Amino acid sequence: MHRLWHQLLRKFRLMSRREQIALAATALLGLGAIGWVTWTELATTTPPSISMTTLIEDARKGQIQSASISQDAIELVYRDGWEASFRGQLPDETLVQLVQAGVDVSFGGSAFTDFFSKNGLALLMLLPMLMIAWQVLGGASRFAIGGPTKLLDPTAAKYRFSDVAGQDEAKDQMTEIVDFLRDPETFTRLGAKAPKGALMVGPPGVGKTLLARAVAGETHSAFIAVSGADFRQTFMGLGANKVRNMFKLARKNAPCLIFIDEIETLARKRSGSAGSGINSEEEATLNALLVEMDGFVGNKGVVVLAATNRPDLIDSAVLRPGRFDRRINLEIPDLTGRIGILKVHARNKVLAGNVDLEIVARRTTGMSGADLENLLNEAAIRGTKRAALAITMDDIDGAYFDVLLGRVRNGAILRDDDRRAIAVHEAGHAIAAATVEGAKRPQKATIVPRGRALGVVLSTPIEDRKLVSRQQLMGDIVVCLAGRAAELKAFGAAGVSTGAEDDFKQATSLASRMASLWSMATSTPVLSISDDSSTTARQKAEERAQTIIDDAWTQALEALDRHKNAHAALVVALLERESIEGAEIEAIVHAHADSRPPVRPIRAAE
Repeated sequence: MHRLWHQLLRKFRLMSRREQIALAATALLGLGAIGWVTWTELATTTPPSISMTTLIEDARKGQIQSASISQDAIELVYRDGWEASFRGQLPDETLVQLVQAGVDVSFGGSAFTDFFSKNGLALLMLLPMLMIAWQVLGGASRFAIGGPTKLLDPTAAKYRFSDVAGQDEAKDQMTEIVDFLRDPETFTRLGAKAPKGALMVGPPGVGKTLLARAVAGETHSAFIAVSGADFRQTFMGLGANKVRNMFKLARKNAPCLIFIDEIETLARKRSGSAGSGINSEEEATLNALLVEMDGFVGNKGVVVLAATNRPDLIDSAVLRPGRFDRRINLEIPDLTGRIGILKVHARNKVLAGNVDLEIVARRTTGMSGADLENLLNEAAIRGTKRAALAITMDDIDGAYFDVLLGRVRNGAILRDDDRRAIAVHEAGHAIAAATVEGAKRPQKATIVPRGRALGVVLSTPIEDRKLVSRQQLMGDIVVCLAGRAAELKAFGAAGVSTGAEDDFKQATSLASRMASLWSMATSTPVLSISDDSSTTARQKAEERAQTIIDDAWTQALEALDRHKNAHAALVVALLERESIEGAEIEAIVHAHADSRPPVRPIRAAE
């Protein structure tokens, strides 16, 4: 009930002023009619109730003039004008006695019927009021979750392909859909069939929705945008009806583009059994979608775009050609893509002369387009707070660490021995990142508490990786373990801390995948481990993963032995300045280079 009240309140706020006034007037009239019924009932004097014994005695004495018998009560009128009532039913013998005593007996309706006979006018007033309210609310679709489907104004689409960067391959595949919506006859001239739909697949934030908006903007066609959750209805049949109405609206306004975001919510795989009412409703909605996309009714001039980051949840009947002819994969942007995305989002921002977007792009490996947009927005907020005239590189750097790690915890007060332990730990990570071959290079080391982290070393690859080698993976594991290795060398086995928890999780995850998925623990390929693998196979995979961890641990200890002077200098620098840039870390390592033979290379799989 609480949820329904909030839904109705939200619907009321979304109405126009005229609709709100009409609904309020209807509600007032309805309350007035209900008040009239209530007042009528209260104004009517209810006669006192008597017992059956009193009723029979008064009848024998000839005091009762008439009796009106209904299903649930008897209304009595005495000869002196006094009225009374008896609640219940009389036996037939008693009824005969009343007749013999000269009482005028009549039979009426029930109290329920009498109520409607007395208040019929007021109740009839409620009927048109309810019809008016239903019409104002838009019928059943107003009470359905998501509301009615709306056709967006083509002139309101402000995005173009120039606003989409970092997804050139996806834009190229969308070109044919744009050409079809602009000129459908081009495809039919040579007998080709125009694409009916395209499914955009990719992780969150890569630009699926933005690309759909750009297609609508390029074609200037009618545009319907919905979410898969809009079709999850409260009442049976409303979801399927909404699908049919949406396609009917699209066909009426063809050429038209329908965009369904998070389509896995609407087109989830069917269970294959009747199931509950909820499952039946979901399958009915899905069946309606299948029929509308490729059924007996043609959809000339209608193209369906859909977006998802969980294609494994979508029913196979939806994915077949004839419904979704294209599958467009969108990936996390590479260096060139990130530069383009940053340039797009920097158009409406005032940047200082020292801002180099290419440097920013190199530092933000792995970030999506949404992440990059948020990064520049946070940098603008930081610049605004200090009343700056332009966004500087320091603003972008600060925003980068805020987004990645969380804001600085100014209230975190650490003891001196804790600060030293954190510095030793982070310096160990930094030394391994700067010296181990294949590891990501250190970008920054800090012991300033941010978010949940008391300290961190940020590392980035020299270049974007499409394929990752075993040496690079081993280098990453060595860096993860180097923090605990540094603590062990500085404080002994009794002095190690709990700060390496996340490091061990990352190292274990990498080693497990190397051993079970990528077959990198031995020179001979082994069976890939899955959920169906036996217990023995899993145990062997764990043993191979432990071998990888052992090898990486040895490499971390050797790296710290070789660069112990650089490690000590880096600890001092962190305690004094709290944050050290990557170039300074490299300089410290170079200044304290050890003359001993280099650390043996990470051994190959055996």
